[in-house]
Amino acid sequence: VCEDDGAGLEVSLVLEGVHIDKVCQYPGQHGLRVGTVIVAVDGVRLDHKSCHGVDRESRFAELVHHCASLTCFDSKPVSTQTTESECTSKETQDNKTWRYRCAQCQEGFQQWGPCLQHLRSTGHCRDDDFKGTQSMEIRRWLELCMVG
Repeated sequence: VCEDDGAGLEVSLVLEGVHIDKVCQYPGQHGLRVGTVIVAVDGVRLDHKSCHGVDRESRFAELVHHCASLTCFDSKPVSTQTTESECTSKETQDNKTWRYRCAQCQEGFQQWGPCLQHLRSTGHCRDDDFKGTQSMEIRRWLELCMVG
């Protein structure tokens, strides 16, 4: 993030967070591309549910800074070389109504147990600075991953 030119992003709000519509050449943002959705900045969530009653664009502008830790997912698949059957399978999976989604990679789950196991095995959504009991952390994960 440049003090004079900002983050060099054009964004729009979506339910899940902040959608990147354009990445400007300067200052540029390595690792971000059009279609990426930023769901949290330094662990602070930007989704509609978490920001109820708060101007999310202002919140994003206040939170983003040089070397900020962003939690993102791509709304479009990165690879475009897939077979038709893979596309059909992926579309079916993406259109399925999930009860839980990993806030980091957006993998979907119908039940909390497999989602929790995924979070523990991958380290997704871990916050090393979290000061609380294990049950408080599990509750935080549950709130991060609940859909709707």
